[in-house]
Parts: sequence; structure tokens; C-alpha cells
Amino acid sequence: MTDALHYFESTGNDIIASRIMNNIAVNYHAWKDYDLALEYYRKTLQTYELNGDILGKVVVLNNIGEIYKDKAQYDMALKYYNQIFDLSENHEVSNFYLAIGWVGLAETYMKTGNTQLARQYAGQSLDVFEQTNMLEGKINANLILAEINKDEGNLLIANQLVDACLDQS
Repeated sequence: MTDALHYFESTGNDIIASRIMNNIAVNYHAWKDYDLALEYYRKTLQTYELNGDILGKVVVLNNIGEIYKDKAQYDMALKYYNQIFDLSENHEVSNFYLAIGWVGLAETYMKTGNTQLARQYAGQSLDVFEQTNMLEGKINANLILAEINKDEGNLLIANQLVDACLDQS
């Protein structure tokens, strides 16, 4: 993949090079090499900023938030997720991509013990995923809500939410 990256960088095709860098970062993230993943995500983000690619920026900001969430650096995760919503104030960003960011916020707030905000953002994302019929998104949002309800002792509701996930899969 790095050979392809070098080729497209040498030809000046920043758009393809940035997509390759993003894919490299995704792999490093999956391998839990967070430092290299962040390095590639930041390069990708810089290229998207230079080219005015708002959707690319949204995706990368979400991915960087995911890394910081995985590293349990929740303040940094929230910083990057919130940049998605800052972008949406001045640019057209579809609700689908906002919903992906809301899932990240919900998961992060759940890990910090702020179940009220976790519930709010999971609910917002679930509404969008139901409208767009995105199965994976619906399952993720329902699982977050199920975990919140379980932690609050609402086991019946938690079980119903998990059953809804199983029914959809």
C-alpha cells in the first residue's frame, strides 16, 4: 500500500494519496499501533483541509476520536468528535455522518459515566440510522442504550434492546 501512496504522492494526486493514507491509518488502528495511525490520520486530515474535502475531514475526525477513545483519552476523543459538529455549523454535513459522530460521543460519554449525554447521543444516532435503514448503526446505538439501561438496573429494557439487535441481524 505504501508503494501506491508514494506513486500517487509523486504524481500530485492528493485525493487518491489521502484515501490511501486513511486506509493505512485504519490498518494501524486495527493493529493498535495508535501512534502510527494518528500520524497517517493527521496527514490525511491536512490533505483534506487543503483540498476542502469536508466529508473526508468528518470521517478522519471521527477516526481520530475513535483512537483517543480506545486509548481512554476521553477529553481528546470528545475534542475530535466535537470538531465534526463544529464543521457542520458552516458546511453541509449529512445526518448520516453526524450520526456516526454521535455514536462516538455516546460511547465516550458512557465510558466517562455521563449516561445522560450517552443516552441523548445514542438516541439521536438511532433515529438517523432508522431513517436510513443502516443496520450496523441501529445495532450499535441499541447496544449502547442496552448497556446504559443494564447499568441503571433496567434489565428488562436492556434485554429488549439486545433482542431488537438480534432480530435485526
